[in-house]
Amino acid sequence: MKDLNPDYPDIDGLIGTVYGEKGDYNSAIKYFEKAVRLNQNDYKSFIGLGACYLNKDDYDKAIQYTKKGLSINPKDTGAHYSLGLAYLNKGDKALALKQYDILKKLDESLADKLLEKIEYKN
Repeated sequence: MKDLNPDYPDIDGLIGTVYGEKGDYNSAIKYFEKAVRLNQNDYKSFIGLGACYLNKDDYDKAIQYTKKGLSINPKDTGAHYSLGLAYLNKGDKALALKQYDILKKLDESLADKLLEKIEYKN
């Protein structure tokens, strides 16, 4: 996909989202990285990067980028869920449960979904 305008990080973030939804994580990462280079407060693109790396089983990078997004917007429930999954898949049940505790205050339904995955891993 051709760059539409190098001065609009929102467009790069949207293109990254489309690629991510199609499962083309490498292309998504390219656009999300460009978006965050242009706008260090683009929490959605940081979280998008985290989601891509989670899907690529690179849990360290998933955690790194998701935490960066959450440092900008700590109430993003999807990011807490993804962070919990990254910790769980990395083998850190305690930190996954911490994300569950945070999620429980924000979105009980999503928290229950994370807890099911944590309990299933046992």
